[in-house]
Order: sequence, then structure tokens, then C-alpha cells
Amino acid sequence: MRLASNIQATPATAGADAGLPASRRLNLLLGEGAWRGDALHDQLPGVLKPIGIDVLRAQSARAAAQVAEQIRIHIAVIDISIPVDETHAVEAGQQVLQLLMRIPARPPVVVVRPPQPSQRASARLLSDALRGGAFAVLDRPLQLEAVLEVLRRVVQRHYAGMWRAG
Repeated sequence: MRLASNIQATPATAGADAGLPASRRLNLLLGEGAWRGDALHDQLPGVLKPIGIDVLRAQSARAAAQVAEQIRIHIAVIDISIPVDETHAVEAGQQVLQLLMRIPARPPVVVVRPPQPSQRASARLLSDALRGGAFAVLDRPLQLEAVLEVLRRVVQRHYAGMWRAG
């Protein structure tokens, strides 16, 4: 699979079955963009770990692709403004979404977007993300309750009866 012009990724093969690993923990890929460093971003791993969700951070599209190759991702939360890599600030969130939609064990993806300059831009980004396969779109600044509610809906819809906290 190809992500942007210079990022290669291959489908994740480990744990590519529809079930969860024997540990019964969910792996959440957190694709960091402009919201890196805010309070929620730093809180999220600590809030989710006790309920059985391991957060795997990726600071670039390249890093997200590498994580997705190596580890079975059950849920992805991807900031649309995630850079291609540490040296290229070009936004690559749409490419990460496309990459995740192509792997065999396609995880539900929650897209995080910055405030939009207009209603038209907001509608266009929402439409593009949903057409691209996103489960939900959340606006920054993120609220913990909204993130937890979306994650609850993801687990209910995609992993009902297969996952329990802890």
C-alpha cells in the first residue's frame, strides 16, 4: 500500500483475524497532529488503560503506517493534520485513513479535525472523511466525554461480546 509519495506500508498480518488477541485488550492507534500536547491528548492513555485499551502513539503518517504493519489495530483516532513525517509538515490524515481502510483487518477510524474556517469547509471535510470510511469525525478542541462516547459506540458496534474491560 502507498501512503503519500514516499511512505510505504504493507498490510498488518499479525492478528489479522476479526477477533481480539488472547490478552483481550484493544489497541488504539492515536495519530497525533496539532492537538499533541493538549491536556486531553496527555490524559487519554491513562484513562483508557484501566478499561483495557492500549494507546499506541504515532506522531506522523510514516509512524502510523509502521505501527499498522506491526501491530493489530482495533481502533484508530487520527488527526487530519498529522504530518507526513517529522521533517515534512504536509497534512497526511486523509492518506492515513485510506491506508487503514485497505488493511485486511480494517479498524474503525475516528477522524479529529481542527476548527474549520467556514461552514462549507467543515461540511466538505466531514463528507470526505465519512466517504473515506471514517466511523466518526470529532472537532478540536476535543472533550473527554465526547471521545469516550465515540469509543463506546465503536466497541458496541464492532466488538460487542468480544471485549471486556481489564
